[in-house]
Amino acid sequence: MRSGVKGNQKFFSPELLELADQQAKSSTSIAHQRSNVSSDVFALGCLFHSYLTKGKHPFSDSRGSFFIPVNVLEGKSNLDEQINPDFRSIINGMILSNPDIRWSLDVVELKLKPHLTKI
Repeated sequence: MRSGVKGNQKFFSPELLELADQQAKSSTSIAHQRSNVSSDVFALGCLFHSYLTKGKHPFSDSRGSFFIPVNVLEGKSNLDEQINPDFRSIINGMILSNPDIRWSLDVVELKLKPHLTKI
């Protein structure tokens, strides 16, 4: 996208939230950041959790949705214990704070594949 990252900040990866914060604090414009596969995997992990829990965000807490970006930046996830442990492990790999160790899309596919044959 030419105009930069779009979407709901509750699904932004930590690196995109940090960039948005830098841009908000700067008097000069920072070059538009595009999302990449790693930040997309993060958002997809959040969506998987939300789907499996009927709407609960993996970084939500008792303070409300306003604090989700803060929890993302601090790496404070709160994965629902009712989720199948295999899926919880996959989601955890997808929402790792450090994009260098966050699971790649290939790893996610590899981990999900055995479960897809059961459906």
